[in-house]
Amino acid sequence: MKWLNQISFSTKLYIGFGVLLFFSLLVASVSLLQLRELQKINQGLSAKWLPSIGTLRNVTDAFDRYLIREQDYLNAKDELSRKKFKRTLDSLHKIIDNSILSYDSLSSETEKKGAFTDFRNKMEEFYANSKLLLDLADINKSDSAFQLRRTKTRIQLLEDVRKNITILTRNNIRGGIQAADRGDEIFTSTFLTLGLVLGISILLGSTIAFFTARSIIKQVGGEPRKIAAMAQQVSMGDLDIPLEDTKLKDYSIYASVKRIVITLKEIVNITTIISKGNTSEKLSVKSEKDILGSSINNMIDSFKEQNHIKDGLNDLSERITGNIALIEISQRALNFISRFTEAAQGVLYLPDKQKEDSFKLFASFAYSERNALSNEYRLGEGLIGQVALEKKEIILKNITRKDALITTGLVQEVPQMLIAMPLLYENQHIKAIIELSFTTPITENQMVFLKEAMRIVANYIHSAEQNDEVKRLLNVSEEATREAQAKAEEIAEANAQLAQQQEELRAQAEELNERNETLEQTQEDLQRRSEELEKANTAMEEVNENLEKLVQERTFEITQQKEEIEAQRDSLEQAIEDLEHEKQKSESLLLNILPAQVAEELKKNGKTRPQEYKLTTVLFTDFQGFTQKASQMDGDTLVTELNEVFEEFDRIIERYNLEKIKTIGDAYMCVGGLPLPNKTNPIDAVLAGLDIQRFMQRKWEDYQAIGKDYWRLRLGINSGQVIAGVIGKKKFAYDIWGDAVNLASRMESSGEVGKVNISANTYEFAQHFFDCESRGMIEVKGKGQTEMFFVKSIKSDLATDNTCIVPNEKFWKLVEKLNHTKI
Repeated sequence: MKWLNQISFSTKLYIGFGVLLFFSLLVASVSLLQLRELQKINQGLSAKWLPSIGTLRNVTDAFDRYLIREQDYLNAKDELSRKKFKRTLDSLHKIIDNSILSYDSLSSETEKKGAFTDFRNKMEEFYANSKLLLDLADINKSDSAFQLRRTKTRIQLLEDVRKNITILTRNNIRGGIQAADRGDEIFTSTFLTLGLVLGISILLGSTIAFFTARSIIKQVGGEPRKIAAMAQQVSMGDLDIPLEDTKLKDYSIYASVKRIVITLKEIVNITTIISKGNTSEKLSVKSEKDILGSSINNMIDSFKEQNHIKDGLNDLSERITGNIALIEISQRALNFISRFTEAAQGVLYLPDKQKEDSFKLFASFAYSERNALSNEYRLGEGLIGQVALEKKEIILKNITRKDALITTGLVQEVPQMLIAMPLLYENQHIKAIIELSFTTPITENQMVFLKEAMRIVANYIHSAEQNDEVKRLLNVSEEATREAQAKAEEIAEANAQLAQQQEELRAQAEELNERNETLEQTQEDLQRRSEELEKANTAMEEVNENLEKLVQERTFEITQQKEEIEAQRDSLEQAIEDLEHEKQKSESLLLNILPAQVAEELKKNGKTRPQEYKLTTVLFTDFQGFTQKASQMDGDTLVTELNEVFEEFDRIIERYNLEKIKTIGDAYMCVGGLPLPNKTNPIDAVLAGLDIQRFMQRKWEDYQAIGKDYWRLRLGINSGQVIAGVIGKKKFAYDIWGDAVNLASRMESSGEVGKVNISANTYEFAQHFFDCESRGMIEVKGKGQTEMFFVKSIKSDLATDNTCIVPNEKFWKLVEKLNHTKI
């Protein structure tokens, strides 16, 4: 140890503190690396395990809904319902496939070769099985489809699919738990490392203080022995020592020991605070060379920033969690993100459901609308449209345009930075676009928060949209249930009538049975008499041979009579059956001639009484130049073409609850609002008129394509009061009369080819649902100047797409509201 004594005291101190600093920096660096590893684990949880579990939950939900819609498809009784359920099944199929692709991108190669591959194979088998069921339903073999659906193979297939999903979910949950456990291990290790640093620092500091005091005692002696005692106390880990000794205040070595103790106490306090998760306190850095204090403070800053971002993301999730509408989620998310990142202004754009590839302003923060361009952008248009096109964020710096001024209550300032970011769901679908402006450059941590916040908000927006879609489908399901109940009631009523008819036939059959019993009794009597005669014959055989022949002849005659009676009974049963068939044909023919309610009244009372209807809508059609074209066609072709057109007209008006009145040559007349009154008949008639004109336009285009000419149609509609009733005694005719009928006829004759011409009476109802073009006042024979309108299409906000042909849900809600309005 001689070499140690040869080293100067100051050199020993430098060496001791150097070792202490090196060890502290080494352990601090290792701790920072472990914290970095902890951050990667947290990022892995957010980037892989949580999205994987969410994707599997989406697959489970979509799969269960697919099974429900599959059953609805098999139960559907008409083509329209099947098409609707088929669209829903295709949409759910697409959702499942997209979720599987998303999970594929998140899963490992080992997982893909195991449970995930089994799951995909089972899903392919399920799709093939489901297609077979739907094909059977399409050819009206729903019973066979339901039997196939209940087979053990089908049930086992569903169990295998759900089992595979459960296995994948369990594996992902297990992986997430393992990652979280690994994070806990790293946190515990880091905490122990910091404790070790503290212990070793105290030990080394105490050792240095002890040797320093010893050296001073050896050199100085006297009072410095107290400093040695203090150093010894510190070396034992006890920092609770007096630091204000007046007798020692003049010794510089005492001041150094005092500073060491204070520094160690600060380190103890700050590490204790950090161990509790509190990063609000920092060490006071003694000088520029205080590497230990700076390192610990940097570590605290790193913890604080990560906790700040994590707390911010948690607060964001809490603010937009729950049963919240889409507009509320958008506004809350934008407000929080703008305040958290200290943005000067913020706007949020959502895809416009009415316009394809268009984004509309939906929420704003400290922003005032300026013009239409700032409120709506198309794909590729402006900064918002470019972000939508590229699906990547765009950052602009050093903005100088006047349009980008940030206006407050005090100043107008040009932002230093603009950021536009897409909110992507599963990296494919743009749910929204957020644009933020900043007066100062954005930091790296703020950018990390923004990217994570975009992903969270996109998921919540998607969930809100899915909730809205589920509510809409539930409403559709309830409406279908009500329709099914109504049809069930109609079937029950028809079954009651059938039961009554069967009861009548049963009474007739009992009467025939009684006649058969009488005939059988007669036959028995004859048989008994025959036996008696045979006995008499045996006794008088020689005397009465002629009498025996007479009895045999009589027996033959009775047998013949029995056969004739049985033939008459068979004829009677056939006549009853033919009569019932003819009755059904008569009732069907009567329903084709008269409305059901009128036909029922006619059968019940033998006559009908005229009835007045205050609100009806009459529709007239007529072919342009019919007489000239008809003269150039043979009779069979003319009747065939007219029948084809009028049959389609019948289908259209039945769809819109209108009643056909009659056809006269090429003229077609129908009416809405009778025999059952309603208040929606003006809207029903206009919808039917638009469908009729579209049908005629398609036929005309088809004939033009092959170089032939076709009929062109004029169509007129008027609403008003009419009287309806049955005319005639033998050939019944249901007809309507009134000024409303005459004016409807004038609307047709004053109309134009291919257009729907309506009167002012009908316009009063139609203007709220359709885009109409005023024709002004037009001279009408017998009516004078009459105001008319052309119906162009359904209003854009009430239609399902840009063609404005098919009404949307809002349209039908307004119609329902009209039906409950007093007129």
